[in-house]
Amino acid sequence: MTFVAPLPRRFHEASSDRKTEGRNVSRTSTGMAKIRITKRTVEALKAAPKDFIAFDTDLPGFDVRVMPSGKRFFLVQYRRHGRTRRVMIGQFGIVTAELARREATIKRGSVELVD
Repeated sequence: MTFVAPLPRRFHEASSDRKTEGRNVSRTSTGMAKIRITKRTVEALKAAPKDFIAFDTDLPGFDVRVMPSGKRFFLVQYRRHGRTRRVMIGQFGIVTAELARREATIKRGSVELVD
């Protein structure tokens, strides 16, 4: 039995969509959604009046930012010297979710090697 946590309003429309229905979706302590980032789940994310970030459940630091215009950008987030950094990998459509995941893995690995 899978547990699907209630989602913030901006994710509610996407979660009722058939593409994300029945998938494991959880929330962070700040109320942001955590999903497995794939082509289908990124397509199902709806634009909101303000930009928001959806976090990946499998790869820590791999995120998708959804802009009010509807554009989606893949990001990798990491901490270095006590500061949080977000680096843009690319725009969804130009960069696939699988390629962005590989790039995020490489970037996180290179940051961990330096520290």
